[in-house]
Amino acid sequence: MSFALAEAQLRSFSFERLLFWYHDLYARRVTERRERWDVERFLRNLVRWYTEGYDQMTPEERGQKPLGLLFFYHRDLLASAADPVAALRAYLEGREGEQG
Repeated sequence: MSFALAEAQLRSFSFERLLFWYHDLYARRVTERRERWDVERFLRNLVRWYTEGYDQMTPEERGQKPLGLLFFYHRDLLASAADPVAALRAYLEGREGEQG
């Protein structure tokens, strides 16, 4: 598609149609950004959980630390996973369940 053809097509749209189109694109951008932030947050939590040794603590030791605040979104998933790969698989399965 050439620039001139794209510009001609864009000028043929009414203002209302352009406004709705922009609104839909912006809503999709916000949703995708929120999903990307959630994935990044999980990966940061995953790295922190295993590098700082939270996986090797007993549930009683974990109860003494403020893990509910440090790992607010993914604490249960990280605590129940046997290793990082299992945590990642559980996270991906949860995301597929939400989307599907």
